[in-house]
Amino acid sequence: MIKENQRLLNLIHLLIDAFIMIFSFMLAYFLRFDVAHSPLIWLRIIKEPSGIYLPMINYMEMLIFLVPFYIIAYYFFHLYDPKRTARRRTTLSALIKANATGILYCTAVLYFFKSTYYARLFLGIFFILNTVFDFLFRHIVSRILKKLRRSGKNLKHVLLVGYGRAADGYIDRMLTHNDWGYYIHGVLDDNMSPGTR
Repeated sequence: MIKENQRLLNLIHLLIDAFIMIFSFMLAYFLRFDVAHSPLIWLRIIKEPSGIYLPMINYMEMLIFLVPFYIIAYYFFHLYDPKRTARRRTTLSALIKANATGILYCTAVLYFFKSTYYARLFLGIFFILNTVFDFLFRHIVSRILKKLRRSGKNLKHVLLVGYGRAADGYIDRMLTHNDWGYYIHGVLDDNMSPGTR
């Protein structure tokens, strides 16, 4: 049951990641090429596009090979693994690596097909947007799950048999971090009295 729920959650997570990629891609195009409305161009953070640049529909064709590769990269960098004990820094690092790998892949494909009309600055903006939006999404999900676990929901039950220093340290960590969502059951061995813990 838990594995089936985890698969469903991973599928939903994957679809949301794909949506974030498409949204980041379209927003990157707007920020790079919409001279009339892009705040990056208004504020002179980037220069206006010069020369020939392709319409959005041509850029969107890149998503056909980009989105599947990104999903595979996210799997490779363990971004779909359970994150009960993961730190934000670890997640951000994995996202940066996965997105950097995706951009390198995209650049290699464009070079292979000799597509010179795609703007490198556009890819840089996409890289930043996709990383930030995906990190924010994962952070929000993590906060929601931590609140649920603190309130006694979305728990994983752990059975400890026996007692010793290792078990004691493990129990202390679980009690200190109740947002990890582990509920501990204990079975006493013959050398431990019921009132010890």
